Amino acid sequence: MLRDEALTILRAQFPELSRRFGVASLALFGSTARGEARADSDVDVIVEFEPEARVGLFELFELKQALEAGLGCAVDVVTPDGLRPWMREKVLREAIRAA
Repeated sequence: MLRDEALTILRAQFPELSRRFGVASLALFGSTARGEARADSDVDVIVEFEPEARVGLFELFELKQALEAGLGCAVDVVTPDGLRPWMREKVLREAIRAA
């Protein structure tokens, strides 16, 4: 998937994801953000939630499914706190905010 296509879809999905899950922001990272994605690449998304959002395992799974339905491919979802320390700086530096 092309970077601009993924960003357009994430921006279109944002209002519904915000309403349903309390999503505060979405950012693209990884091969799609770098413009290096192949046809079989997944899309990597950093999600931040509103402070009052109650997000558990089931909500994260539903969010992942909603993103996959919109993007039409596999999606990896991570929060900034969920990034491993050794990769956090690089990932956050390359991230492209979608919404």
